[in-house]
Amino acid sequence: MQHLFDCYGEFDIEVPCVVSTVSCCRQTDFFGHGYEYADFLEFPAMHGWKLDEENYSLRLLTLEERRAYEESRQHGPKALEVVPIKSRDAFIQAWLFFALISCIVKKDGHPLLKFSDLTRSFQQGPRTRNMNGLIDTANLQTELDEWHRSERVNRSTAKLRLVQADLILELARQVVRTNLAKGAPHDFKVDSVISISIMILGETLSAVKKKITESVRAAVRGWHAEDQEGWGPPEYVFSRMEEKRFCPHARKVLSIQMGTNATLLLAALKHHAGAKDHGDLCNMDGCQYLHQQPWAKNTQLATADSRYIPQCHPEDGGNFATRCQTGQCCKVGPDMDRIYDILRIVKRSGGDEGFEFPLFRIKESDGALSIQIHTWRKSGNKLPFATISHVWSQGLGNKEENTVHECQLRFIRKLLEAVGVPSDSTTLSAPFWLDTFAIPVRCKTLQGRANGSRGEANATISPDDFNELKQLSIRQIYDVFEASTHAIVIDKDLCQQRVMGKPIEASMKLLTSTWMRRLWTLQEAFLSKTICISFESRLDIHRTSDNPNEIPHPGWDFDILLQQLNGNHDEEKTLQAAMAGILRQQLLENLMGKERQSRNLADVSVPQKGSTLIASAWRSVRWRTTSRLEDETLALATLLHLSYRDTTISQAGGVVQGLDKPDAAKQRDGMMRDFWTLIDRRYKGSIPAGMIFLPLDRLTFPGFGWSPRSWMSSTTDIEPESYPYPLSQMKYPTELLPEGLVVRYPGIILHCTRPETFLAQKEEGFTFDFPVDRGFNEWYTVGKHFERVEPDATEITEAKQTLWFAIILSRPQPRERPDEIGLLVEVYNVARRQNEGESQDHEIYFCRIIDRFHIRRSRPNFFNGLTDDRLIGELTSVDQHWCVDDYKPCRDRIRAEEDEKSRNAQALKRAAKLASRKGDDKSILARGMQGILSLTGQAPLAIPASPRLAEMSGGGGKGKELAVPVRRETSSSTGPAGPSSVHEENTPFGKMARSLTGTVTGQFNRIATLAKGH
Repeated sequence: MQHLFDCYGEFDIEVPCVVSTVSCCRQTDFFGHGYEYADFLEFPAMHGWKLDEENYSLRLLTLEERRAYEESRQHGPKALEVVPIKSRDAFIQAWLFFALISCIVKKDGHPLLKFSDLTRSFQQGPRTRNMNGLIDTANLQTELDEWHRSERVNRSTAKLRLVQADLILELARQVVRTNLAKGAPHDFKVDSVISISIMILGETLSAVKKKITESVRAAVRGWHAEDQEGWGPPEYVFSRMEEKRFCPHARKVLSIQMGTNATLLLAALKHHAGAKDHGDLCNMDGCQYLHQQPWAKNTQLATADSRYIPQCHPEDGGNFATRCQTGQCCKVGPDMDRIYDILRIVKRSGGDEGFEFPLFRIKESDGALSIQIHTWRKSGNKLPFATISHVWSQGLGNKEENTVHECQLRFIRKLLEAVGVPSDSTTLSAPFWLDTFAIPVRCKTLQGRANGSRGEANATISPDDFNELKQLSIRQIYDVFEASTHAIVIDKDLCQQRVMGKPIEASMKLLTSTWMRRLWTLQEAFLSKTICISFESRLDIHRTSDNPNEIPHPGWDFDILLQQLNGNHDEEKTLQAAMAGILRQQLLENLMGKERQSRNLADVSVPQKGSTLIASAWRSVRWRTTSRLEDETLALATLLHLSYRDTTISQAGGVVQGLDKPDAAKQRDGMMRDFWTLIDRRYKGSIPAGMIFLPLDRLTFPGFGWSPRSWMSSTTDIEPESYPYPLSQMKYPTELLPEGLVVRYPGIILHCTRPETFLAQKEEGFTFDFPVDRGFNEWYTVGKHFERVEPDATEITEAKQTLWFAIILSRPQPRERPDEIGLLVEVYNVARRQNEGESQDHEIYFCRIIDRFHIRRSRPNFFNGLTDDRLIGELTSVDQHWCVDDYKPCRDRIRAEEDEKSRNAQALKRAAKLASRKGDDKSILARGMQGILSLTGQAPLAIPASPRLAEMSGGGGKGKELAVPVRRETSSSTGPAGPSSVHEENTPFGKMARSLTGTVTGQFNRIATLAKGH
């Protein structure tokens, strides 16, 4: 892949040419084959292969098919005599590499590259047995520029040529993804090196074609591919990652981050920053290496690679001294009493929590460093300051105390100077903010002098006060980063990377860095005005010389990097411009770049703006990680400036960790529910409607079944967002109701007398189709079903709650290719309503998600009448209102009610036995009540004592509190349920509660009757 050398450097990969020297393709340089779309489509049959145009599978033609094809060619114009290619590798390479280039890179209708231009003789190497030579694409770059010039010169006729190029590329891409990609549905068993060479070529030609189309303004609406998928993923890259012992979690994150783009994945393999072999502690679910302290003891990860280079002390020979480990490098921190005093002032103000916060300055006296505290106030003289954005576990974080090593402070001071943060003092560094200093980490009665620390922190504070002030300091993060003038990115791996002035290489290293994968760093980058990335300096940062030339270069200003990637490339740099454009888009998406450039969170009057912001945040978060899962909603709330002070989100840090902990998972789910409630409150109507189509495990709270349990896909085994990416499309505002999220999408109502014919089918490859017009001209096919965890057909039909079944489409009239995402739902209620400001009312379909699948337009099918199992569709309006929830909360509630009924029946029988002992009615009832309470297994609820209850319990005047279990409904089909009380319940336990606080009726009369008759 030599054509990419100027972009990514040299790839350590040799691609053999497996097309035989006696092949007709090679002997004629593909002249005579033709270079139009029809010629490219016919290539497989011409060489003895059958392409299924429906599913893109490939197989050899049978002898009869081959004879029929040759006979058909004899009746046509005389064409080149061809010989079948039986080798899979040779056929695929001839068609999807050489023929593809011939059909795309053309001038005046003829290919610009001959066969010999794309190959070279081999030298000694691992593939010396192959006498056909090696693939060499070094000449491709020049001819791509020539293709670009040709289209510019012939601009008036370029549209049709570029549309045809797009059709050829789309066909080739579908064949590659279906047969050659990792996990492809049709395993064609081709050499992985050949497969990735075809993928990279296809992505190169697609990117250049797109660049040329934009350059000559030749786009034709509806005729160009709209999806953003690459040609992979490539098996070659992931096999190499395993050979190099890449962290399993890093492999997973890269696959989510880079998607199916084979070029980016290969570049990530080459430019991945940091240690790749993390030992045996990491797995697909998490990276333990990231969570280790740099001086961890008694662990296989305590190696030089995990130390915070280059902040530690260098020695001759590339080794590192042990001064930090042995305590010779003193730890330094601020006076925590001062920090607490500042936070208490903010707390007492009761208003803007960001009007005042601490900043820090480094002072050196007689070779010793100390930290001076400066108070930043909105109303005062605002000194420019920098924030330090870092990965906590790489060394600048400290779980034990608010201190860092001296060597780290010297490094920070040098970076402050290099970035140019102004300072008004000759003895103090420029002011900066570091979370390790500003956010209290542990409540201690004496903090600061242990382990050789040099600080002035002797803070005595109560645990309650500590927790409240710590939460306050976390809530200040938004205001701190928004007020800062610079954010300095410190990543221990980037600090060791040389980028040599190449923006594409710098971008790849940044994209694959640990800093880019952490959750908290996203909001730090998003809120910062200027982001400076600290790449390796060639100078020793520990020198004390005053020579300004010895200040280390801080690396790249992120915005300047984006400008360089978006430079004014002319037609001589077509390939570089196309590759730079892809990386620029990746950086913008990974760091919410577009929203960051035009950020104005105060302007939320237009729901589409808020929706775009939230959707952008989701895309940037989905492949990030955090060591504490409960921090997810806390970081998201900070990023979106939500007021979460009085919600469960503020409790982050006190949650039991671990996905296997049901209580912790339930509490995190509650935080996510509160997060959406706050979103709806602050950004009214801005919850992205496309959330309902996301492929994520959903919440089980009634009314929130449309929401993912987590935004971080890297913590789950979830496929990426599906075409046509509905999260990006927001035409109408949404509304959060107790029953679910109200969205507006087109849909199809399904009419069938036997719905189980399509509900019950879940096997691999099952499809069903149906018409939507009386002329049977418009048909749709429901194709690939995703993993379905919802109820089976019997459970749905026996519940008898369904009005009808329907499909929610992600946009009107899906096309034949590619497949589009849709939802199968059960509609259980319909209501009419008129929105404020609208002249007409509308219907809302209250529905529950049953399945998620792909749907596409299909060719008209034979319709044999309206039989019992025949299915027809009825199109809704394009802006039909749907109130969407998941089926699981409903299913869980129904099952809980059935379980409760069963427990009640058993409890009444046992209670009757207990109450059958001798005694008066009051003692019988009391024993019966105790029996029920001991057998239900439900959480108790204390009922206030009353004289009546005391009398029934036999306790005299004061009475006793008895625990009564109750069940609370949270929503209904007509509106939210009000606060429940035991007096409002109509269950047996509710009746029993009324009996306890009122008269002896209901269930107690029943118990008494049962007991006396026992």
